[in-house]
Amino acid sequence: LHIVEAMLALAPVVTEDPVIPDLWTENLPQMVEYLKSGGFDQTKWEDVCRKLLLSTATCRATPEGLVDEAWATQLADTLLAQLSTYSAPERVEYKRFALAMVGVVASRSSDKAYVGSVVEALLENSDHSSSRQREGCARALGHLASAHTDLVLERLSRLSAPAKTTTWFGMSRPDPNEKSYGELSRATAMLAYGYVTLRSPPSLMSARLEPHILPALASFHEAKAELKEAGLLGLTLIGRGIKRIPGYILRPKPSFM
Repeated sequence: LHIVEAMLALAPVVTEDPVIPDLWTENLPQMVEYLKSGGFDQTKWEDVCRKLLLSTATCRATPEGLVDEAWATQLADTLLAQLSTYSAPERVEYKRFALAMVGVVASRSSDKAYVGSVVEALLENSDHSSSRQREGCARALGHLASAHTDLVLERLSRLSAPAKTTTWFGMSRPDPNEKSYGELSRATAMLAYGYVTLRSPPSLMSARLEPHILPALASFHEAKAELKEAGLLGLTLIGRGIKRIPGYILRPKPSFM
């Protein structure tokens, strides 16, 4: 409550650009009123915060009337830089939400190289042994996939696969060309496939589900507990996502049952 009240007080002077102060002055009083009402709902609150952040990221326009992507990427980079402040165990819920919001803001960029760097930064800044941080990272990747579906799917295909090895005189060792975030990063990938299915354009998902997404989840039941849990959650989200695709029939359904 105090943070939102401080934002409201600072709104007139936070920037010389009149758009953001007007946006905050219009929305923040309603947020203060909601917090004072006593009927707090975490999911609803996070959705309100997401909408305000997205509006802030897209409120500036170029002379051509397009979204000012430089402003959106600056905001995403600032959020990324703040992730380290949520490293304490008691702040894991803050980090979960902050990770997801990085994806919301960075998805406004059309620069594929930049988005690819954000994907790596998200994976690197997530503790994949934490189910809450896995959720935040997976949600972020889902938001990024809403505008960069194939880029995210390509990275998930490598992340979800067993670690590659190279052979040297008959001995196996990790592939030095593949960045690794530990075995449990595969659990993050399995969950992310669900959020990608939920967030990506339905027209793309109808052509990506069977060749790219479902095969990655086919053997999760044979893995360790964390991977099984993530696989089940991912499949649940995929089921919800499939409902968004008009007329889609899941052909491999019997094998998954």
